[in-house]
Amino acid sequence: MKATKILTTEIDALKISSLPSRPTAPKAFGGGGLTSAEMRAAFDALSLFIIQRYNALLSDIESGELAEALVVNAEDKTTLWDVYDGIKGDATAFNMLGELESIKERLSALEGKSNE
Repeated sequence: MKATKILTTEIDALKISSLPSRPTAPKAFGGGGLTSAEMRAAFDALSLFIIQRYNALLSDIESGELAEALVVNAEDKTTLWDVYDGIKGDATAFNMLGELESIKERLSALEGKSNE
């Protein structure tokens, strides 16, 4: 699994508030001595970090790794993937899912009529 939780310690250093209050002033005068390129990179860093973690989460979801890793019953170590396999193999569950789709269609039709 590629996705990991974002920790406060990881984002603290990426916050704009962590930059010097006078970023272009020389360090001798309390500034950071940052170039414009370094400033742009600092402003992009947090959002790019979050995008990277989000994309890793999507990859885990798409590959099924997340479902295999999520334990839904600690006693017997049942994962979300096990639950999915159980539903997939149970015709009754599929019939229920079909009924839910039918209900969704009916509700959508009713919603369309109420907008007329």
